[in-house]
Amino acid sequence: MDKNVEMRKFVDTWISDISPMTLFILEENKDMARNCTVRLIGQIGYEIIDGPYRHIVDIRARTCTCRSWQLRGMPCQHVVLAYQHKVIEPEFYVEE
Repeated sequence: MDKNVEMRKFVDTWISDISPMTLFILEENKDMARNCTVRLIGQIGYEIIDGPYRHIVDIRARTCTCRSWQLRGMPCQHVVLAYQHKVIEPEFYVEE
């Protein structure tokens, strides 16, 4: 019972609906996205060039070819860059 009370107090200190650790990882992904370039691929989505690698981001299907978004439930650096290109905050697309 005490653990539940402690957890509730901890959650009350959050500044958003997203956990502090998730926000930290999302900020790291934003920093890593600065090293990537983006190209629009018509109806399919975006091509993100990350050094020697190329990834395809489909925002409608919520997929990235690096698969990090599907596995972790939070936008990877490639998705963050695609959302920044569309002038959308990626925080809205973190799964609960």
